[in-house]
Amino acid sequence: MEDVSPRDALTLADADGDGVNEADALGCDLGGIEQDDTAVPVDNATLDDDDDGVYNSADKCPGTLPTNPVNVEGCSAEQRLAQSTPSGGEESNLGSGLMLALMVVGVILAIGAFMVLRNIEQEAEDAKDLITLDAAHHDALTAEPVDAQNWQTPVLDGTGAGPAADALSISASDLARVPGWDEAMVRSYLDQGWTMDQLVEYYQEQVNAHADASQD
Repeated sequence: MEDVSPRDALTLADADGDGVNEADALGCDLGGIEQDDTAVPVDNATLDDDDDGVYNSADKCPGTLPTNPVNVEGCSAEQRLAQSTPSGGEESNLGSGLMLALMVVGVILAIGAFMVLRNIEQEAEDAKDLITLDAAHHDALTAEPVDAQNWQTPVLDGTGAGPAADALSISASDLARVPGWDEAMVRSYLDQGWTMDQLVEYYQEQVNAHADASQD
């Protein structure tokens, strides 16, 4: 008889597969015994392929050497360390994702800083223009009146004299063209035949001459 496994010898009628039942070959009387040649299915959940003391159904680390101590999940210390350490590909992907996120955040911060600085610069320019206008307005209000007492009296030829000159009105805008002169002084010149444009031109000549004399 060929060598057969103890399991087959106990469960199979023809354990060596030679076509003759072992009971007949050995002269055994199996009267009253019902033979069953059906192989008994093996439950893989109750097997332990790596012989580490943990069934396959609960073994999360198959292939463990029998000499290595394992935990209840069938994993040795080396296998647990390998499972907890990310692979090189995972580390590379994590580093690339982190770098991309940092770049996006950097671009957003740069754009935000540029917009803030631009708004600050625009506000500073607006404030500067406003201060300049206020200063010019203040200088105009606080300017010393023009001293017209030392000016030379113009020689009049009587041009334009007549009833129309008496009826000529003097507005505030006319007085603003000759700062320092009151309405009575302007009226006196107009009564002598001067037009307002001629009087403004003469006024500017006297202002320039007075300024040159002051510098000398």
